Amino acid sequence: YPASWKHRVLLAAPFRDVTALPGTRLLLLKKGPKVKDLFLYDWRWQKLRRLLPAHSLFGEAGVLSHVLMRGSSKILLHVDFRGEEEFLWLDPRKKGSRVEDLTVLFPAKPRNVEWDPRLKGLIFSVQDRSLGRLEIMTKSVEPKFLEDLRGFGLFNREIYFLASDRTFRKMDSEGENEELLLGDTALIQSLFVGKYYQVKGLSKELFVFLGEEGDLLASRFPYRFVEEGVLGMEFEPPGKRLLLWTSGKVGVLEFSGKSGEKEIFEKGPELRWIFEEGRHIEQAFWVYEGSYVVFRDGEQVFLLEREDSGKASALPLVQVRYGSSIYYSEG
Repeated sequence: YPASWKHRVLLAAPFRDVTALPGTRLLLLKKGPKVKDLFLYDWRWQKLRRLLPAHSLFGEAGVLSHVLMRGSSKILLHVDFRGEEEFLWLDPRKKGSRVEDLTVLFPAKPRNVEWDPRLKGLIFSVQDRSLGRLEIMTKSVEPKFLEDLRGFGLFNREIYFLASDRTFRKMDSEGENEELLLGDTALIQSLFVGKYYQVKGLSKELFVFLGEEGDLLASRFPYRFVEEGVLGMEFEPPGKRLLLWTSGKVGVLEFSGKSGEKEIFEKGPELRWIFEEGRHIEQAFWVYEGSYVVFRDGEQVFLLEREDSGKASALPLVQVRYGSSIYYSEG
């Protein structure tokens, strides 16, 4: 470790939170509770501008939440506008970009929203246990594109889902070319005990499933790896490792191991908890090509370095505003 760490003030304004926009140099900064309090900061060129112009119709709307998607620069804003909940769609890379009101496509607050930037003009929204297919250009929605879902996720322009008949399937974005991936209904019933799961594709052969109670499963034996409490995860493709965290622990799930030819029992992926002394862990990142881990526990940011024992020592880096987020970049 270096003897001292260098800190540099980028902006002196009292911002409350920061979120990175995937695939861009932009950070979304929050100064207050309204849309007019959202700013974009280009960390490379050190330029700051409002997300929407000061005279925007939606400037006084209260921000309820926002959705970002890996590989996409688009933002879906969920706001309170004059006492009504509305959904706004915009691309912050374009200065003065037009805000599209997509409220008509969301008859109720969605359980989950996903889109793939390669499927232009399409958004998929889970309402209760039904999957809606939303077309932005025509402002049309097919509210029951799929029904009685137990899990859903987009990967490589295809829809992967846990169906009501206790099978795991995939289909294309038009609802065609359906393929059965796992038809062992007894196995699925024993594994997926929760009500609903987010399906995350890590590769064509590897999927993970995160339940609403934080139980974590993977498409590799022994399938169930954490019973509850997982808050987030970050995949490191070169090493085939999944970084995951609960409020009190940071762990690494290794998918790269191979069973030895002389082993009688197959050895599946190994989950190692490398840090178990947290109190309120909310974020974690791979650092320096997976050599280290940076995580935020409440107001304190730590750096983890692996030790020979498999555990990791936590070095305090910096203290941040309570309730705010951090962002890590190697570029």
